[in-house]
Amino acid sequence: MNESIPTERVDAMAAEPIFITGLAHSGKTELRRVLERHPDVWMVRKSVMWDSVQDVEGLRRAADESARSAVGSGSGRWGLQQRGLERRAHVLLTVLPEARIVHMVRDPLSVLAGSPRTSGRAGWALARWVTSAKSAARNASREPERYRIVHCEWLVDDPGHAVRAVFDFLGLSVTSEVEDALATMGWERLRVVGEEPRGLLDRLAVRHAPTVGYLVEAPPRVRPSLRGAVDVVCYVIGRVAGWVGDRVVMRK
Repeated sequence: MNESIPTERVDAMAAEPIFITGLAHSGKTELRRVLERHPDVWMVRKSVMWDSVQDVEGLRRAADESARSAVGSGSGRWGLQQRGLERRAHVLLTVLPEARIVHMVRDPLSVLAGSPRTSGRAGWALARWVTSAKSAARNASREPERYRIVHCEWLVDDPGHAVRAVFDFLGLSVTSEVEDALATMGWERLRVVGEEPRGLLDRLAVRHAPTVGYLVEAPPRVRPSLRGAVDVVCYVIGRVAGWVGDRVVMRK
């Protein structure tokens, strides 16, 4: 730790972080890489320090350490890419009132299409998506100026417009370095191809898709199968577990 860094500057930076959250393969990494190119932003991916945060004091310490690292690098803002922050959003925004949270989401049918063919995996994936989406919608409704839902598909279809909207939300300018990153980032890899109908899971996905602004049509019906039944059972179990976990809060 560099003790020569003024405490006032660290305190000021600690209170104004950028958080990127969401599930796997939702575009979090691509957005972080663009933010990293901004000369005034210091970003880190999946910090062990933040994984271990269990209470408010621990959160404040983690914010101070992150801010100190950012100041030491010459940056004016700091940020973190981390899964699962939607469950802590109310605490994060209370302790860090100037924080901004960007929640990346993907079309749930694409989530299913990209799931492994192993029985049960698609059911778990959809359960995680629904739990995360409900948290995101609740957070965005409560804190519209500080919590923003961004569709992964926006980055694929029009990355320039999508990134500019995110930067505007974060209070950042789009610099020449960011423009270069936009031009060279492999956005197409975020597309999902080879979709496979998942029966009842598809219907459940379509039902919950509007939670975060998706309006999608269900694929054609498919014949019931044992694998499909296992997926549905795993979905139900995952939703019950997620419903409980979604209400876990940090200790004061």
